[in-house]
Amino acid sequence: MSGNNKKNIEDARRFLWEDDEAASRSSSRIPASSGQRGFSTRDFAVDQSNNLMDMGREDDIMADNRRSAGSGGTGRMSDTIAGLFRPSGTQPVGRIEEYMDAAPSADSDEYISDKRRRLNPVWTAMVYYTNQIVMALGRLGLRCSKLSVCLFVGFGMIGGGLYMILSSGNDESTAAASGSGSIDTGSTRYNNIRNRIIEANVTPEDLFDPKGKSPQHSALAWIVQEDPANLNFDHPALLDRYSLAVFFFASPNARSGGWKNSDAWLTEKGICAWHGIECLPREQEATAENDFKPFTNTYNDNDRVTGISLKDNEIEGEIPPEWGIALDQLITLDLQDNRLSHVLPKTLGNLVSLRNILLRNNRFSGSLPAEFGALTNIHQLNLAKNDFDGPIPTSWSNLKELRNFAVSNNMLTGGFPDFSKMSKLVGLYLDDNGFEGPIPAHFDHFPELMDLWLSKNKFTGVISALADLPNIETIHIDENEFEGTLPDMFDYIFQIREFHAQNNKFSGPIPNTITHMQSMKTLNLANNKFDGTIPPGLGMLTDIISIMIDHNELTGPIPTLLGKLDDISRLSLNNNKLTGTIPSELSRCFRLAELFVNSNKLEGEIPSELGQLELLEKFHLENNSITGVSMPSQICALRGNELKTLVADCAQEGKVAFNAATTLGLRGKSMARRRLTPTLEDKEETDEHDLVEEVLREFPPEERGEREEWNQQVGWHRKENIRKSAGHPDLRGSAKKNIDTLQVNGIVHSSPPLQQRCVLIAIGFLIAAAFAAKFLRKKSKGRMQ
Repeated sequence: MSGNNKKNIEDARRFLWEDDEAASRSSSRIPASSGQRGFSTRDFAVDQSNNLMDMGREDDIMADNRRSAGSGGTGRMSDTIAGLFRPSGTQPVGRIEEYMDAAPSADSDEYISDKRRRLNPVWTAMVYYTNQIVMALGRLGLRCSKLSVCLFVGFGMIGGGLYMILSSGNDESTAAASGSGSIDTGSTRYNNIRNRIIEANVTPEDLFDPKGKSPQHSALAWIVQEDPANLNFDHPALLDRYSLAVFFFASPNARSGGWKNSDAWLTEKGICAWHGIECLPREQEATAENDFKPFTNTYNDNDRVTGISLKDNEIEGEIPPEWGIALDQLITLDLQDNRLSHVLPKTLGNLVSLRNILLRNNRFSGSLPAEFGALTNIHQLNLAKNDFDGPIPTSWSNLKELRNFAVSNNMLTGGFPDFSKMSKLVGLYLDDNGFEGPIPAHFDHFPELMDLWLSKNKFTGVISALADLPNIETIHIDENEFEGTLPDMFDYIFQIREFHAQNNKFSGPIPNTITHMQSMKTLNLANNKFDGTIPPGLGMLTDIISIMIDHNELTGPIPTLLGKLDDISRLSLNNNKLTGTIPSELSRCFRLAELFVNSNKLEGEIPSELGQLELLEKFHLENNSITGVSMPSQICALRGNELKTLVADCAQEGKVAFNAATTLGLRGKSMARRRLTPTLEDKEETDEHDLVEEVLREFPPEERGEREEWNQQVGWHRKENIRKSAGHPDLRGSAKKNIDTLQVNGIVHSSPPLQQRCVLIAIGFLIAAAFAAKFLRKKSKGRMQ
């Protein structure tokens, strides 16, 4: 239809309606009679549509109508125009007809079809699919109202819309940064920016191939034609902005909103306002809101980047090599606790201003770059909890300013690294790797060392070099192959707080000087071959919390001085050759929660005073020579406090007996029943076996000491990743326990994604709507009848 015709139609529509409304206000409606055709709203609409369509098709018809309307000698113009819409039929109607009561005709079908063409596309789609579904159900012999089908289709479209919205992500940077559009490679801006990047050796030229679709090409396309900041090619921060964009496009989950926080990234804001980015400091007014700091590193502008702190942000991808060239002012790089992978770029060795590289708990792999040996200003280098392999490069011995060095939980190999030039080292963490061989004969080049972690390696030999560490506070040398006697060195390292030497091959007596460690909190010498007696002076370590000297060959009695340990919570003396009785003085250790004296040669009575240990949770005394005694009721009374585990030898073997009242009192508590059989004072009234079965039935299976059998029956398996910390949250991480899957009868069940849940909710709405429509249909039929 021509533009002239459209204008004529609009003029006619406005003229007709306005004149007709004026006429209706000036005259009263003529009542219908048996001899006169009544007014029909349906016919009015049909005739109006027909006349308007006629006028739209031929201009001369509309002109003739206007001339005839103007030259008529009788009646007003409104009456003449109104006559255009009156039906030509002569059938009398005695009432005003409703729209739905009118008989269908070709004209009405054409009008309705024309109205349908002008409907909203969404509504049109709903009507179309509703009719199609109703027709399909009719062919199958199923009757269903259009209302119920329409509701079904509507909710289905809502569910699909929700799915599309959620799957596309809602991050503000997603829409702003496509980086995939076509780029005018002949433009001056493109060539200027591209040439500057290449000439600065930030990115090789071949990575800008449009067919390659590399992150570098996407970042360049965004900088050239999509970046709202529109920086000039010679802007000082252009390369910084470009390299950060490369990192964003190299992350698979960035544009889908997978980052935990991506505020302002790839928006019109300056990079100094992007989340996790810090720039050269600028002055600011010191107020209470900024903690009265006169300088700030975050502001809405583009400047040289000095810090990247995106810790625990759920980032995937890799560190781009562009950072090692473009970010030459970078001081801190903190990407800990993410999901980054691939190898470390060698170009990071060019960043001589770097002081902190914190990449703990990611998925980096490969060998450690020898180029990092050029980072002579580095203070912290934390690469723990990754998948690095191979030896530590010899060039790293030049890192003279290094304070903290952590490569724990990797797959590194080789001998003890040469750190002789690192005189400022404070923390050294080499644990949980594959290092082997002896440690250096002297550590006198580590005068400032406070934390030494060598656990879970294959180190051998003696540890006499530890006496050269005057400021050492934490020593973890457990799970190695150290041997020989424990050096009498504790007068030289008197500031020690934690000493872990379990699971080695140490032998000989425990040196008495170990009792001089007044700051000692944890002492673990378990699983070695120590012999001799327990030094009574251990009772003078008044600040100690945990003593574990189990699984050795210690003899003699348990020192009564241990009763002076007010702060101790765990005392493990089990699996030795200790003799004598259990000292009643242990009842003074009022914070004691775990007491293990099992698998020794102890005898005599069980002290009733131990019932004063209100915080006691676990008490093991089985596999001793304690015979013919009863468990004191004071100890069993601890069931009302914290006691969860009490293990003793069987009464049937003439060892420890429990009366019926005590046993029944243990119901509902988490008490281990291994080799613990209650006896009855009055066996005539109740059979002992029945009583035991009755007590055990009161317990959940996992609290009967049958956890493995229970797991096999139910099929409950947990995937756990537990990382224990020992007071070093910055370098070691905190304890974590994640349950990822639930497996029942061989089928793995996991929580469905958010999009799937939305679709399931939409389906639920559809089903409910169908039942509601069916109910309303039946109700309406009942009213009609």
